[in-house]
Amino acid sequence: MPPESQIPPPSLDAPSRATPETHHRGQDKVARIPVKVEPLAEPLRKPSWIRARAPIGPGVTRIKRLLREGLATDLASALAAEKASFLAMSATADFAEGVRAFCERRPARFGQPEKLAAGAAPTAPQGVHHPL
Repeated sequence: MPPESQIPPPSLDAPSRATPETHHRGQDKVARIPVKVEPLAEPLRKPSWIRARAPIGPGVTRIKRLLREGLATDLASALAAEKASFLAMSATADFAEGVRAFCERRPARFGQPEKLAAGAAPTAPQGVHHPL
């Protein structure tokens, strides 16, 4: 191997700059690739295990509203609104199902028809402390 002092510096001039007429660009360059990718008539759908299942309902609407309003209000008011919303939503069957599913390490099954009575605390699995 020659000493570093004898190694010529790398050329900063690309061949295409010296003779641009001999180098392909854009569509001409892509046309030379031997493998052609033909787009499908209709794109394939994502498998069901990849597709997101966005929740819908009054809870999601409430969260979105709080987020929008929180941008234009002071911190104390935003925290008070968030606390009131949390207390209201924590009395729902979906909240209890979310806590239960988390503790049991399984996917949650939201939207079940059973609802908690007004003012009733959601039931958590044994040994789990509910914050309310």
